[in-house]
Amino acid sequence: VCRGLIKNGERQDEESVGGRRRTEALRHLCKMNPSQALRVRGMVVEECHLPGLGVALTLDHTKNESSDDGVSDLVCFVSGLLLGTNAKVRTWFGTFIRNGQQRKRDNISSVLWQMRRQLLLDLMGILPTVRSTHIVEEADADTEPNVSVYSGLKEEHVVKASALLRLYCALMGIAGLKPTDEEAEQLLQLMTSRPPATPAGVRFVSLSFCMLLAFSTLVSTPEQEQLMVMWLSWMIKEEAYFESISGVSASFGEMLLLVAMYFHSNQLSAIIDLVCSTLGMKIVIKPSSLSRMKTIFTQEIFTEQVVTAHAVRVPVTGNLSANITGFLPIHCIYQLLKSRSFTKHKVSIKDWIYRQLCETTTPLHPQLLPLIDVYINSILTPASKSNPEATNQPITEQEILNVFQGLSGGENSRVPQRFSITTQLLVLYYVLSYEEALLASTKILAAMQKKPKSYSSALMDQIPIKYLIRQAQGLQQELGGLHSALLRLLATNYPHLCIVDDWICEEQITGTDVLLRKMLLTNTAKNHSPKQLQE
Repeated sequence: VCRGLIKNGERQDEESVGGRRRTEALRHLCKMNPSQALRVRGMVVEECHLPGLGVALTLDHTKNESSDDGVSDLVCFVSGLLLGTNAKVRTWFGTFIRNGQQRKRDNISSVLWQMRRQLLLDLMGILPTVRSTHIVEEADADTEPNVSVYSGLKEEHVVKASALLRLYCALMGIAGLKPTDEEAEQLLQLMTSRPPATPAGVRFVSLSFCMLLAFSTLVSTPEQEQLMVMWLSWMIKEEAYFESISGVSASFGEMLLLVAMYFHSNQLSAIIDLVCSTLGMKIVIKPSSLSRMKTIFTQEIFTEQVVTAHAVRVPVTGNLSANITGFLPIHCIYQLLKSRSFTKHKVSIKDWIYRQLCETTTPLHPQLLPLIDVYINSILTPASKSNPEATNQPITEQEILNVFQGLSGGENSRVPQRFSITTQLLVLYYVLSYEEALLASTKILAAMQKKPKSYSSALMDQIPIKYLIRQAQGLQQELGGLHSALLRLLATNYPHLCIVDDWICEEQITGTDVLLRKMLLTNTAKNHSPKQLQE
């Protein structure tokens, strides 16, 4: 009976009297046999008919279930419809939300109204009870940094809060829900609450921050703006503590820095991509809607000088590799180097870059080579003609030698080493690229009466270049484009190390002599062994 009623039902049940009656009839049938309610709801989604019934059955089920601190069935159901992979279901339910808002009959009998009311109650149920925008101003300056003067979000509520935020993002960004003043106020209160320092807490703060960027209309009064600014200031102060306690390497601190840099360089499309990526949904954000947030970031919270000084203090990522995803300190440093912020504000970044190169492993992170390239450029090319001294410091010869300590070019002379082969290859890439860039910039530097030092031949003699290249050859898959880049630099700077006869002799060691013979030798020559050919 239920399947027949649903199959022959309206696509949008709240649009007509017949549709509303059909929904009520099915709702009563499910109340008579509650065990079948969720099965009937599945039919509703399957047929894409009677969306109001699907929501009504979920509301009834939520009331019958014992309340706990977990994510409610209503949040899971609506999130599944809007964030699932089925575009047909997403469009169908989005139409239900949009049509429901356009009707004047927005009273207690409307299923959409009941859904919104229940979601608001869920949201208010987990809000911290003590909130005041005046406490922070009156707080003693000696208050411990890790103790919040605000009432924090309880640990058991953090996952539920994150699920609610994502749902409201989907309702507003995908289904076009226009929040009421009460919904906007309560959402802002939740977004600016302060969770405990756990991985879930870091995730919640990242979602809240991106939601503020995506839906800046939620902040409409000076008091709300002040609340948001204080919360952002708290984020800046607490991010190091959160990262150390939670153990999450890609924390919200890097995201804050990255957004601040994008605002300073006016890369609004990059901010929009970052927001959509973090929220896990594609929503339309107009660049013009970010103008107020840009002003707050660039003039009140994160001036360029603050961004630069803060970036140097961010710890490097341990064992950095392509397996570590997300927005990391290396992305922030790269952007700041590119915009010449370090040289502009006379902040030394050399030590940070050296420490990060020493903390790398395979597979190679794709941001490392661009970082080295832009760092070399900032060493050799002044930020402006008027200030030729505004350059970064190069890595010292001693620091370079430390990386290759205990490593020589002999076949069997390797001893246990402190640094990974990835670090050694990256430092070799840095040295060779630096020398090539220095040679290419000779005329420009001479015109500016600036002469950066070249690395000594004594240093180059102590780097086992040939041995490292052979190691890189066996790790080509793990190193991305680093092996080919090193070969190119060798051919330019050290052609005597690229003698083809030597490479042919080495092919038997690397196991590629069969392939080489097929590629380079004539048909008659292929019948001879490598030893015969050599003779």
